[in-house]
Amino acid sequence: MFSLLNPLLLWGMVAVSVPILIHLLMRQRPRPRPWAAMQWLLAAAQVAQRRYRLTNLLLLLLRCLAIIALVLAVSRPSLRGVGSAGDVVFVVDITTSTGPTAQTTPLQALAARLHAADIPSRSARVITVGRDVIPRYHGDIAGAIAVLEGLENDYAAGGLDLAAQSPLLERMTSALEDSDQVILVSDFRRDTAERLQEIVDEHVHTVQRLRIGEDTGNALISDIAFDQDILPRQASRLALRVQGVAAEARLRIDGGQASTVELPEQDGEGWMHISLPALSPGKRMLHIELINQGLLADNALEFPLFVRDAIPVLSIGSRRDVVSVAADADPLRMDFRRVSAAAAGATPLPDPGGVVVLRELPPDPMPLLAWLHSGGVLWTDASVLQGDERWHSLLPSGVEHDPDQPGGRLRSAIAELNENFARTVLPEVSAWQLPAEHPARVELSAGEAALVISFPVGQGMLIAESEDLSANADFRTTGAVPEWALRTLRLRTMQVRQPALLESGTRSDVDLDLERDGNQERIAQGTVAQLQPGYWRYVNGESDAADRVGVVVTPNRQEGVLRMLPEAADWNQLDVVFSDDRGRDWGWALLLVLLLVLMTEGLFAAWAGRAYGR
Repeated sequence: MFSLLNPLLLWGMVAVSVPILIHLLMRQRPRPRPWAAMQWLLAAAQVAQRRYRLTNLLLLLLRCLAIIALVLAVSRPSLRGVGSAGDVVFVVDITTSTGPTAQTTPLQALAARLHAADIPSRSARVITVGRDVIPRYHGDIAGAIAVLEGLENDYAAGGLDLAAQSPLLERMTSALEDSDQVILVSDFRRDTAERLQEIVDEHVHTVQRLRIGEDTGNALISDIAFDQDILPRQASRLALRVQGVAAEARLRIDGGQASTVELPEQDGEGWMHISLPALSPGKRMLHIELINQGLLADNALEFPLFVRDAIPVLSIGSRRDVVSVAADADPLRMDFRRVSAAAAGATPLPDPGGVVVLRELPPDPMPLLAWLHSGGVLWTDASVLQGDERWHSLLPSGVEHDPDQPGGRLRSAIAELNENFARTVLPEVSAWQLPAEHPARVELSAGEAALVISFPVGQGMLIAESEDLSANADFRTTGAVPEWALRTLRLRTMQVRQPALLESGTRSDVDLDLERDGNQERIAQGTVAQLQPGYWRYVNGESDAADRVGVVVTPNRQEGVLRMLPEAADWNQLDVVFSDDRGRDWGWALLLVLLLVLMTEGLFAAWAGRAYGR
């Protein structure tokens, strides 16, 4: 079967008419000239005229042939069964979604189908697309099938169109040199490789798609509630958000033996609470593997869990307040001590993750400011913040204190305490004015007035209550206040120590220098983090004693949706993919023919000019 890479260029054949028109227009018509000796030369003239016409016709033929050869050469024809075709290139998607499932291994299944198919022997290549574009093989078709069978997936998120973006694009175009047919192998769940096809079309005869994998259900852990206060030596629960459906999971703690746990039903937002055994204090590493029929690569997730005994609390100042009183009354959850403002400079501050309740400014506040930025949790009030510009500057932009605002019923950020809080009404209060956009969290409010807010400062957390709140008798006598204060402290200290969460295959908001199992990754701000799910530690970060350093990378949620795009339904037929055995590309051969024709025409025209005096 005759075929062309650039069939539209055949319109260039119209140019064959140019030398024909020139030949017809430039013909010389003889004019009669009477001459007495003509009768003896008539026979010789007729012979010369026939040779002259034949010469012109041959020159015309050579010129038309040159145009035809040029048009065919740029159209790049091939004839099935004549000559050997160029390389067939398998461009293989090895991102997460094409990986093994509990039921099958898509790439191995493809290799088995290729082994069983009657594929003509030809040169073949294998190029993989994932975190990078990597040429894997160049040889015969049998070797290419063996390479496909042994490919392992990486943890990239995306599809084949990853190779249509810089810098992968440059490596892809370089790898496609001297190729004839490209077969795009993917599950076609994230994209149809349309952008990559547009680029590949410029380099090869044909681009075809071959779909692997079957649609199935899948489950993955998409979020973890790290702000849970896990107490030592007590059974507790851990909140996870799960995408998909899984009935069971394997739970392993600190590398111990795995146990199978039943998973409860998810709530409306996908959260479920799994039971944890009593744990000893310290940093515990949890490994959870969902049991389902979907992908194996996104089933498991490991992350640290901090089980904390009593939290160190240092109260600076002699003024009594509800926070200090509550902390002093609960030695199981708080390790409380009090010093005067004058003695604060000689008193060691708690380790990062500990608490300072600041009611009076020490003579030198700089060590305390540095401690806050390094990961401490500071609870203070508006009178302290407004008493020194260095402290007042910590407030988020637009946050100001108003001594006279209308109040209302108390309401806290801890929902289960609000039934008790709602019994107390503070009609007029001093409160924080918050702009429309702000980073602060409202921990306690009276009606619409924000009484206590918290916001990050560096790696630490500042909790600011409104002026004279602790002196308010109605507030102090509310039964839920001590429990609210203790829970708020433990939750916020947990927050500053928790690792960050980052979804694999999404852009990072900050520069990251991470390490996991000896592998180091550097992610620039704004670039896509293609990372294996699990716990990654910061390289050269803060000390592990604080245990605030690290990132938990969760699986990519879109990769976990194992449902092909509708247009890919028929892209799994091998007979269609390999039905077009074109044969050799004759474009370069025709260029050589063109060169020979032009040389012949030039030599013949030169001879004709000398022979006929033209």
